[in-house]
Amino acid sequence: MRSVQLGIFLSLLILCSGCDRQQTASAPQGADATVKKTRRLPAGTGSGNEGGPTFTATLLPQPVTVTRPAIVNIMGCGTDVDVEWLVDNREKSPTTPFRLNPDNFRVNSVIEARIQCGDKQKILKTTVKNSPPRISRVMFKNPRVRPGEPITVIPQAHDPDGDMISFDYRWTVNGEELFDVNGATLPGRYVKIGNEIGLDVTPRDDTEAGPVFPGGRFIIPDPND
Repeated sequence: MRSVQLGIFLSLLILCSGCDRQQTASAPQGADATVKKTRRLPAGTGSGNEGGPTFTATLLPQPVTVTRPAIVNIMGCGTDVDVEWLVDNREKSPTTPFRLNPDNFRVNSVIEARIQCGDKQKILKTTVKNSPPRISRVMFKNPRVRPGEPITVIPQAHDPDGDMISFDYRWTVNGEELFDVNGATLPGRYVKIGNEIGLDVTPRDDTEAGPVFPGGRFIIPDPND
């Protein structure tokens, strides 16, 4: 009887010893799982789908003209950014990397900006558009207006691209447009006492018209008053 009890006791010891080995072996697996769950990617190595900001770049203003600098607007880049400028395939080195001044390009130039954000790159291209002329003022050739005498005006304008400028003239008398007069001179037959004279001047280059310059309205005075 004692031998049977001793055999049962030894069997229980062996079983319990096996249970301890299984528990000890499973512990490292749980530790590995914990490490994998808490591991993070280094900054800047995300695929763009982790919920962080998206790397975007735009070239401003649109359209680009010689009246203002070309500027690169960059968002969502969490690392150092490198910008390379090319104009008509020639590299430019502006003092400010995100800004290219107008003295580096002209109308019809092709501007290219290559933006490097870590291992990501964007290439922006645009063609410099025409800048229409603008009138700064319109003067009378003869500052004294007399009834029966023609009125001649001299507009002063500037074209940022250096293009030749022409002008369209729209004369009105008492609110009615004179379709037979389209030059800088209003014939004397329309310059009568009490007539209200109006003039709008539009500058043009070879490509497009600039903004209309309103010359205003004035009444031909009676020189005897």
